[in-house]
Amino acid sequence: MSYKYKNQTDNFTNELPLSVSKTSMQLIGPDVICDNGTFSIKNFPTKATVDWIVGNDLYSQLNQASPAITLNNLGTPGGSSIYTTLTAIVHTKEYTVQFSKPITFNVSGIQENDHDIIYGYLSQSGGECGLNPIPEGAHDFHWSVDCDWEVDMQGYYFTTFSSRNSHEIERVCVTVDFINACGTRTYIYNYFDIGSTNSGTYSTPKNSLSPK
Repeated sequence: MSYKYKNQTDNFTNELPLSVSKTSMQLIGPDVICDNGTFSIKNFPTKATVDWIVGNDLYSQLNQASPAITLNNLGTPGGSSIYTTLTAIVHTKEYTVQFSKPITFNVSGIQENDHDIIYGYLSQSGGECGLNPIPEGAHDFHWSVDCDWEVDMQGYYFTTFSSRNSHEIERVCVTVDFINACGTRTYIYNYFDIGSTNSGTYSTPKNSLSPK
C-alpha cells in the first residue's frame, strides 16, 4: 500500500523512521568535514527537485537540482570550527519533505577564537577545567598549565590541577590539545584570573551546559 500527500511539509531527521513510502529517502554524508564532504539523498524520486541550505546561508550558491552536493571546508586556520546544520528540502508533485543533519567544518592547529569552551574553577591551591562543548570526534586529550602548577590526570576532556607555589599568583594559562575528528591535532588555550582567596574564579563558556 502506498500513500500520497498533498500541500504539506514533513520535517524530520534521519533518526526518526516513518513507515510511509516517501521516507525511504535519507540524507547521508559525513558528520565532520575535513577538506570537503559529499552529501546525497538516498532513493531520490524521479523528477523531484531539492533545495540545499547550509546554516544561515553559509553557502550562497548550491546546486538546487542535484540530489548530491560537495561542500568544501569553510573553516580558516586560527579560527574556530563551525558547527551548523545541512538541510535538504525535497519537492515532488505529491509532497514536500525536509531532512536535516548537524555537520562540523573542522579546524586544525591553534584555534584562537575558541577560548571559552575551556571552563574551570581555579584557586590558589589549584582547581579543575574541562571542555564544553566537547569537539565532535575529539580524543587523546593532553592538558598543560603554566606557573609551575601540576596536571593531575591526562587523556580526558576534563582534568584537575595542583598548585605547588608558596606565593600567590594572579593568572594562569591552561592549554589542551587533542586529536580531532579529521585525525590532526588541535590546540585551545584560555587564561584564568586567580582570586586573592581560595574561592577562586569561575569561568564558563557562554550558553553552555554543565559537563556530563
